Amino acid sequence: HEKGILISLAPLSLLALDANGFVIWFSTVATWSLWPLLVIDRLCEAYVCCLVIFLCINAMTRPTQLSGEVTFLRSNLATVAAVLSLAAMLCLHFAEWRLVPPSHLPDLFPVLWSLLGCGLFCISYLATIWAMSMKYNTTSTKLNTHSKQRSHSSGKGWRKFFFLSYFGIVATLGEAFSPSTHQTIHRGVSYCSSLSAGKESDHFIPNSDHLERARVLLPWEEQSKKDSQPVLNLNLSAKNSDRLPLADGSDDDAVAASDETNTTPCSWEDGKVWRETEQALVALGILVKNDSDNESKELTREVIIDKVPQLLRLPTDQIVESASFFVGNSTEELPNLVLLH
Repeated sequence: HEKGILISLAPLSLLALDANGFVIWFSTVATWSLWPLLVIDRLCEAYVCCLVIFLCINAMTRPTQLSGEVTFLRSNLATVAAVLSLAAMLCLHFAEWRLVPPSHLPDLFPVLWSLLGCGLFCISYLATIWAMSMKYNTTSTKLNTHSKQRSHSSGKGWRKFFFLSYFGIVATLGEAFSPSTHQTIHRGVSYCSSLSAGKESDHFIPNSDHLERARVLLPWEEQSKKDSQPVLNLNLSAKNSDRLPLADGSDDDAVAASDETNTTPCSWEDGKVWRETEQALVALGILVKNDSDNESKELTREVIIDKVPQLLRLPTDQIVESASFFVGNSTEELPNLVLLH
């Protein structure tokens, strides 16, 4: 929360000369919202001292207006809202000091802090949107415009206010709840893991022979597995123990977890991993779609799966990286490249 509120408070400080009252109010609200966290860190005295010093300094200073007359939140309604919010914050402080929360609601005051803080932040958001919409209407008008022009400008301000508010909320929610596209980009090649429903029948379904052969480790996989095996330390063999101790840095729990992982059911047997790999290879121009009338010597999925069934389980990124590196070679040698790399 400290970093999140600082993202908006830091640029807001640039308006200290143009909207001094709003900056002071929002800074106070932001600091007040940190109270439950500051209590945990035992910074209560620092919290009180910093707030008092900050408010005293701002009360004694009168910043010079550099951009002309300031109209940002100078209405009586804004003043009343600021006073009421400050009173509510002080009341919560007093209630927490004098009252004891019930046993079944131990987090009563932190929750009240969150609710009031969220409400004040939402009000601040709407106030800044309103100020932006009104700024567009006052840039080309003069201070001596008649009441009819001001009324017309105010109507436009409301429309722009609601438009900007709606756009900001929709953009925020859209970014937060947008579904993942599962899209991978590699060397300018883009492919998506999801296919349209009309092409579901074209999916390759491996048979039992393919699955059985796919479980066989490739030579480089066997070597990698052998290299990852822990080394026995014969010099530190424990007495009264049937097991030889592992070398320094090896973890028995990690080895046991690795064994359990190797015995778990495979997630590639449904063909989803291969479908992503197939799309990537087609995008690279290495693999062609199966066609009953295709009489060319280009690789099809039946041919390549029959030669290297391990492609059913190998990670797509690993295959695409190797294929992109050797894309200058003949596509007929792709199975050999997979076996070697």
